[in-house]
Amino acid sequence: MKRRLLYITALLVILIIITSSAYGQSSTLDKLMAKTWEYQYPAGYDNSTSVKTKYSCCIQTTILYGRIGGEYGTLDQSFYLSDNIETEFDDSKVGKNQNGRYLVVKGTHEMLKISVFEILKLDVTEFKIKSVENSPIISTFKAVP
Repeated sequence: MKRRLLYITALLVILIIITSSAYGQSSTLDKLMAKTWEYQYPAGYDNSTSVKTKYSCCIQTTILYGRIGGEYGTLDQSFYLSDNIETEFDDSKVGKNQNGRYLVVKGTHEMLKISVFEILKLDVTEFKIKSVENSPIISTFKAVP
């Protein structure tokens, strides 16, 4: 009887640990959607504008604000997450992956059909990406409270 109770108790403890660790994790998409992200200008750059980005299931919304004049404009672009570097935007992948190492954004015109960014860091306060196409520059975003 004691041995059986010990096995049941051990099983319950294991189930509690597994369940609590599973609920503590969130997907890359959940982390992106949880916040509004404000671009952090590198030192020495003109920061007379503020750039904020929001994510929904399928759309990246970028809003440009003037420090004095308010909102200048909004740009909505489809995106998806991928574990591979993409060379063409695949509309069928939009909204399919919850996780991925790369943020793949649909371009806005014929010259720029796709933008691919490696996600370097994503937590509750900071989001860092680097373009895989041509720029070694790391873009940093901070969560807006």
